[in-house]
Amino acid sequence: YGDKDGHFIYARPTDVPYQLEMLPLEAIPNTKGFQPCRWVTVSAQGLTFHTRLGGTDEKEFVELGRWLAERKAYLQLRSLATFRDFQRHKTMAEWRRGMSRSSMERNAIQFETQFLLAE
Repeated sequence: YGDKDGHFIYARPTDVPYQLEMLPLEAIPNTKGFQPCRWVTVSAQGLTFHTRLGGTDEKEFVELGRWLAERKAYLQLRSLATFRDFQRHKTMAEWRRGMSRSSMERNAIQFETQFLLAE
């Protein structure tokens, strides 16, 4: 999972920020084709983020200390209850909204039925 001299590790970003999946060099496309792809080269100095879009290669270097500090800050934020429980609260709020909406529709139909029977 690196170059032959052991200077680099190749990885790809995952759906989770600051989490990388190690890759063998063979998994990195070696042509300058139009296939979009993203990968990271990790060394003792830092991380180089490679992006290939439309035949153009872009690179961004981030020093290792900076990346580790950003990762630590991200993980600390994620551990706060507001961010940690966000998805659960969002799902619950959407469920409540849906239940409220269906309840309103059910009550409206019942009211219309009773109103029409009263006439």
